[in-house]
Amino acid sequence: MDPRNVRIAMATDGFNPFGYGKAQYSCWPVFSIPLNLPPALCMKEENIFLSLVIPGPEHPGKNMNVFMRPLVDEIKEAWAGVLTYDSFSKQNFQMRVAYHTSIHDYPGLGMFSGWSTHGGLACFDCMADVDSTWLPNGHKYSWFDCHRRFLPADHSFRDQNNAFRKGVAVYDTPPHRLTGQEVLAYMNEVKEKSFEGYGTVHNWTHIPFLWELPYFPLLMRPHHIDAMHTEKM
Repeated sequence: MDPRNVRIAMATDGFNPFGYGKAQYSCWPVFSIPLNLPPALCMKEENIFLSLVIPGPEHPGKNMNVFMRPLVDEIKEAWAGVLTYDSFSKQNFQMRVAYHTSIHDYPGLGMFSGWSTHGGLACFDCMADVDSTWLPNGHKYSWFDCHRRFLPADHSFRDQNNAFRKGVAVYDTPPHRLTGQEVLAYMNEVKEKSFEGYGTVHNWTHIPFLWELPYFPLLMRPHHIDAMHTEKM
């Protein structure tokens, strides 16, 4: 309830520090962004903190937990409370810091969330209840016409079998959106089986470090795709 407590977002992406015309190399900076400031200020360069630099030459993948260990330990310590000086009231107080969300592109989402964004189960929201189609000639998956299952049950588009996929009407309901506790149970169940069935019945690669935070299962939307990649998609 104390407005002086801080909510932070984390953002990361890979880039080649030697230029795109040089040898393949992927370096991953991790930024922390305090969200208590007004929207016009919180994303300013001077208010964004470089917390980590994950060296290459390749992306961290499921080893993200190893590289993020120093940062997540600090977040856990800050959640317990850190003695901070309030220059306005001229007094010390216990400031708490809470993780709010992460901001990244789609591959970054896979590393932060633990659910791979590659293959036929790439959708982070649908998870294993996905309706993708394998294109035998293109040798890749397509999500064309997956939107109709999210429409109201009586929507006219559901009955149209010639405007989308030929001869296909859609009456499926949207996938069940799992709660934080259900997701955690899902991951633990897969971990007990040594992640067997990856790519066929699930897309979990690892259990992210963020689940160590006691409040993380309560977050409604712990990961976000940045605006640039949302517009491109």
